[in-house]
Amino acid sequence: MCPDALMRDSHAAGPDCPSNGSQTPMMIDIIGIRRLGGFKLELEFSDGTIGARDFGFLLQRTGQMIAPLKDPEFFGRVFLEDGALTWPNGYDWDPIALYDEMRAAGLLRV
Repeated sequence: MCPDALMRDSHAAGPDCPSNGSQTPMMIDIIGIRRLGGFKLELEFSDGTIGARDFGFLLQRTGQMIAPLKDPEFFGRVFLEDGALTWPNGYDWDPIALYDEMRAAGLLRV
């Protein structure tokens, strides 16, 4: 079994577990969201860690998919789909990349 791997079925992975280029188990999902106001979200991951992330940096980004997220009301319409943050316009956020970023920044706690 891969160290710290989160398995969704009863099959254990072998010693040569596939790597996604990060130290994160491949099967990490976001399982809970709590809106903290503005562009801040508290996220709960499937490994039991929780952390708050400020997405205010999106205000500096451009692009057709990002533009609606700059409206706090639209941003607040975030929901979970297949373990990823998702918005009504179809924009989503990779949970593994978000987990890695938050862990590296020291934003996760158990």
